[in-house]
Amino acid sequence: MKSVLAAVAVASALVLAACGPSSPDVDPKKYGTVVEEAPRKLLSEDQIEKALLTVKDLPDGWSVAPAPDPAGGSDVRRDSSHPACKTLTQTLDDDISASGTGDVYFSLSENGPFLSQSVLSRPKREVLKEMKSLRKVLEDCPSYTETAQGMTITYQPSSMAFPKLGDDTVALKLRSSSGGQVIDVPMVIVRVGRTLVMLATYEIGGSMSPQDFEVVARKAVKKAQAAAK
Repeated sequence: MKSVLAAVAVASALVLAACGPSSPDVDPKKYGTVVEEAPRKLLSEDQIEKALLTVKDLPDGWSVAPAPDPAGGSDVRRDSSHPACKTLTQTLDDDISASGTGDVYFSLSENGPFLSQSVLSRPKREVLKEMKSLRKVLEDCPSYTETAQGMTITYQPSSMAFPKLGDDTVALKLRSSSGGQVIDVPMVIVRVGRTLVMLATYEIGGSMSPQDFEVVARKAVKKAQAAAK
C-alpha cells in the first residue's frame, strides 16, 4: 500500500470506507458495470503489467511520472493516541514490497493533478482480511500524525461516495493539514478476486474531477479482470 501513498506525495494512509452512488455524469453503459466474476488465480508479473493503466487509458494531457519520495529520504514517524489508528500506522510502517505488486504514476502537469495506481495480487484470505480490517480502521480512527524532515502533518480519513466496482469497493478522502495548508486525497480500493486495484489522486488546491476519477477506476478494474483471463 505504500506505493499508493508515495504516489500522492503526502505519505498518507489506505483506510477504507463505505461505497456511494455512481456519479450522474458517468454512463455505466459506456464504461461497463464492472461486476463480472472475479479472477480465481493470483496474477503473474506479466498479468499485473497488463492490468496497469497506461497513458492511453487516461484523459488527454496525462503523462507517466516518476515515483515520488514524500519523505525526501528521511525517516517518517507516525503517531496517534487512538488504538484503532495505531493499527493503521503499524500497517503503514510495514515493508510490504514483494512479488505480485505493480505500480504506475501519472501527472497532468508539474504541479498536478497526480494519479497513482497499485495492483496487488495476494491470497484471497489476505485481501479479504485487509479490506475488512482497514474499513474498521476508518470507522474508529479519527486522525493520526506523521513527522518527517521536521514537519508534522495531521491526517483525517473520511468516507467518500463512489460506485461499487469489482467484488468489493472501499473509498475514502484523506485530508492532510500542516501549517494552514489542507490537501484532500481521494482514494479508491477495489477487490477483484485475489487482486487489489488501488487508485489515488491529488493536487495542491484540488484533484482530478470525480467524473474522470470514476472513469479511470472503471477502466482499471476492467483491465485487471481482462488480465486474469
